[in-house]
Amino acid sequence: MTIESDTKILRELAKRCMAAAATRDREKIKGQWRRLHDCDMERPMIYIWAILFTDELEEIINLECTHPLFRQKEQELKIDLYHHYLGDDYLIQPYLVLQATRTGLEKGAWGVSFPRRTFEGRRPVDGGAADFYVDPPLKSLDDLSAILPVEHGIDEDKTAGNRKLLEDAVGDIIPIHVDRTPIYFRESLAPTVTNMRGMTQIMMDMADDPDGLHRLLGIMQKAVLAAHEKGERLGDISRADQFPQSCPYSNYTVDPAPNVTAKHSDLWCLMHAQEFTGISPRMHKGFALDYQKPIMEMFAASAYGCCEDLTHKIDMLREVKNLRQISVTPASDLEKCAEQIGGDYIISWRPNPTDQVCATFDRDRVRRIIAEGRDVLEKHGCHYEINLKDVVSVQGDRERMREWVKIVRSVIE
Repeated sequence: MTIESDTKILRELAKRCMAAAATRDREKIKGQWRRLHDCDMERPMIYIWAILFTDELEEIINLECTHPLFRQKEQELKIDLYHHYLGDDYLIQPYLVLQATRTGLEKGAWGVSFPRRTFEGRRPVDGGAADFYVDPPLKSLDDLSAILPVEHGIDEDKTAGNRKLLEDAVGDIIPIHVDRTPIYFRESLAPTVTNMRGMTQIMMDMADDPDGLHRLLGIMQKAVLAAHEKGERLGDISRADQFPQSCPYSNYTVDPAPNVTAKHSDLWCLMHAQEFTGISPRMHKGFALDYQKPIMEMFAASAYGCCEDLTHKIDMLREVKNLRQISVTPASDLEKCAEQIGGDYIISWRPNPTDQVCATFDRDRVRRIIAEGRDVLEKHGCHYEINLKDVVSVQGDRERMREWVKIVRSVIE
């Protein structure tokens, strides 16, 4: 195939996406998200975070474009169209995102690589999850000279070349947004520092060498703050650069828009510390939140939590001045979290995807779990979204997610 044939495929997909973006009552749904984020919920919002089971969707398995960039965008547009079809409160953005080519990454984002090793004597299952671990590259905290933070920079020639390719192909149909954010724009510190040292070792460090761990975290925090500051100063932060793991519409942030310069104080931020779920609130605060908080508070609003259990850490999170959303995950105690949070913040309730759609699809079970959660949250006056996250399989059932959305709507509305 040629660029011309790839272009034809991409143009058709771009037209379909722009049409899909205009089919729903966008302003009504945006308004409902805004009311939720103002803790004035009109109704619970339903959001499916990411489509991770792409190997089970025929239209995404069978990509047609051959040029690497066009093939990537073909996949992204097809995923967006499928997500739109599911009928949750996700809104397609009417632009195509191109990642700018960043400079200074020859040795990775931190100057060290994170090699993956398979466990001795074991192999990944063919077609299943890989059985591997990250081999921690930082063996000692005595010498941190190997940590080489990257300064924010863009390869303008490569970025312009890629942009021209896309604009020549589909720019008259769909705007091309260039994501110029710094490499550390979504850096949460905790996942990376854990990969640097290893989960077991970082727990030991907190007790055996806290000063060394603080030195490492201090280097990382300084680099992240510097990258954020430079990115904003150079105009490389945009209204499209928001990621609270749900729709970003609120009355205290700007709406997403392509290639429109913004400040951190206009945008949402997401921070998490999944690896710290088994670490005490005191140590979580001292070795994660205290370093994350200055980064979070650069933004207009922040969301906290990904997959970690925050049941016993709600009080700690209240120290973040601009906190708006807290995740309540399958590992969390929903009742205890709802009781503590009440109507003070938005709860991003994340039912276990295994119970919902991954390993089984028992409709009565889905109704019961959602109804029980609804009753708990409403009993405590909570404002919440139902965020179905990390769905890695629907057992080849393309329609399962769409039906799940209909079931959930019937329960909560």
